[in-house]
Amino acid sequence: MLQSFEWRGAKNVIKLVNQLEHISQSTGIPVTIGESVSTSTLSLSRSDQNNTVVVQGTILDKPVLFMSYGGQRDLRPLGLYARVSQVNRDPLVFIFPQLSANERHEYLKNRMPFMTSDGEMFLPFMGTRLLPEAVNDSPGIAGNPLASAAQRLALTIVLAQLIFERHPEKAKVCPELAAFRTTDDRFLIKSGQCFASTIGKQVSINNRVTFSRAVKPLVAHGWLKSIGETKERVYTCELDSRRFLIR
Repeated sequence: MLQSFEWRGAKNVIKLVNQLEHISQSTGIPVTIGESVSTSTLSLSRSDQNNTVVVQGTILDKPVLFMSYGGQRDLRPLGLYARVSQVNRDPLVFIFPQLSANERHEYLKNRMPFMTSDGEMFLPFMGTRLLPEAVNDSPGIAGNPLASAAQRLALTIVLAQLIFERHPEKAKVCPELAAFRTTDDRFLIKSGQCFASTIGKQVSINNRVTFSRAVKPLVAHGWLKSIGETKERVYTCELDSRRFLIR
């Protein structure tokens, strides 16, 4: 679901773009990438300029700056975040391969947005936090983790709900979201075939059989309710992205 526009890139920019592509493909989050940004324009020290890469982009159509830091100073991104946020109006999102417990604690405490290659993300300006273990650690499925396809489906539903909550008019006309609709306070998946032929292609759930296998545990755990029979079956839940995985 990542779309690349024209950008000038050296080795480190390409590395950042590859990380974003991996995150987008593994989580299903719509991400776009624009041009690289010269770090000399961001009021950074020479050392920080040499160790930092910044590119323009969007998450769910929200303009952001993606930043990665390659230096050796622990928690240095906190200082960079404070400084760059003062001179840039778009949210700044740091990209990391992964985080230590201490880094995670400090970044969350300071509300610094981030995304990691293993699927963890904290995006306070969009009102969401997702964890790579969020599905497996849910108390409703202790000792019985979801298969990969079911996890991808669950995260896709959360992100689709988030789009419908934040940008309902755009969501209604977005081709990739054609499998979903809302009515009152309910969120619906029109059918497995409709999902597989639209957004399912982006998350490797691209046929009705795979969708059926992915959706069964979500129904079993009470996250979705099914209505109807076979090809005409509709799946529904409350429209609440923050509560979907913790019901």
